[in-house]
Amino acid sequence: MALKICITNRHLVENDFLDRIKEILEYGIDILILREKDLPEQEYEYLAKNVIELCSRYDTECMLHSYIKTALRLNHPYIHLTFDDFIKLSVEEKSFFRKIGVSIHSVSEAVTCCQKGASYITAGHIFETSCKPGIEPRGLDFLRNTVNSVSIPVYALGGITPANMHKCIGNGAAGVCMMSSYMKGDLYEKYSRQMLASKIGIIGQNRLRKARVLVAGAGGLGSPVLQYLAGAGIGTVGIVDKDIVSISNIHRQVIHSLDSIGMNKAESAKKYISSLNPEINVNTYPFFITKDNAEELIAQYDFIIDCVDNFETEFILNDTCVHLHKPFCYGGVIKGHGQVMTYVPGKGPCYRCIYEEPPLPGEVPTSEEAGILGPAAGVIGSIQAMEAIKYFTGAGELLTGKMMIIDLLTLNMRIAKFPKANPNCKTCSESYAQ
Repeated sequence: MALKICITNRHLVENDFLDRIKEILEYGIDILILREKDLPEQEYEYLAKNVIELCSRYDTECMLHSYIKTALRLNHPYIHLTFDDFIKLSVEEKSFFRKIGVSIHSVSEAVTCCQKGASYITAGHIFETSCKPGIEPRGLDFLRNTVNSVSIPVYALGGITPANMHKCIGNGAAGVCMMSSYMKGDLYEKYSRQMLASKIGIIGQNRLRKARVLVAGAGGLGSPVLQYLAGAGIGTVGIVDKDIVSISNIHRQVIHSLDSIGMNKAESAKKYISSLNPEINVNTYPFFITKDNAEELIAQYDFIIDCVDNFETEFILNDTCVHLHKPFCYGGVIKGHGQVMTYVPGKGPCYRCIYEEPPLPGEVPTSEEAGILGPAAGVIGSIQAMEAIKYFTGAGELLTGKMMIIDLLTLNMRIAKFPKANPNCKTCSESYAQ
């Protein structure tokens, strides 16, 4: 995730201050800079004690901003300073602090900080910001030059929004800093409707942010899956597909465009969802899943979504997920018909429990032979994305131990229920016997 640091920028000593800090920490930042710089030292110390304790619950480093004496009294070895204050630190003070962050406004200041032992720097203001009206932004060239001049992490600051943070990462920043007022406002507004839904809330949203989902196939099913996972704020998305975008794909594989023709589907999909949500991490694997690479790939993720269009790969995905005890969601679509089921270890049958072996060549028509309607793929893919969201947040009921089967041409739908597992399934029985 690009967002690494939050800086408190309002003098919030009212009763809800800690509640607001907790909301920010739920988002999963690495560093909180407590910058209530105009408070009397006694008030700041009282505030710092509470915030430090709260940050410890979330594995977030709390940097006290400029209050050196307070940090020393509290025996708190994390401090963030202006460049001028950093230069004035005594040798004894510097040796006490385990981590020192410094705000810089020029490349020369950055170099000096690096030479004199700063742990990281925040460089700003990169973009125009309402917090500092009238100040000319230094821009991305300044950020890039700063990054290239030092060997410590550089975090971009000033005017950062979800829409521009990926530009900072692209120019070498280790992450970005946001003000607490912005995180409380626009950033939370981004997911506000989703967090209002049953059992999601800020805790559920944080679970989505930490989630790692691998999507096998960036075609008709993978397109809506990837769009909705990115929109939901899934923290890390992996896309595996060796295929190239062709003009016959466009009517149903809506994550691609005419400009994508000839491009690898995984890379094309990454381009789209990175634009949709720059905050998420996207990994691409421009190859097909095989027995040789499946285990190493799948082991890196928490949930797998099967959006492939061939039976051999579907059985490889199933067998590997069962072996590694990884949950996955299967989806299939042909013509206007579709089906979805979810496997969670120990909570129902796997794909092979039901379909035992791949069909012989020619037994089941492919989409090239039978055709496929775009909206049918859209509906099934959307349900697969919903299964992933439900799995991580605990909302709703998963399609475990059952399969949803739908005919989009007639809108007839049924839920086929299955026993717990097929005792003769060679994948399940072998996995559980180990």
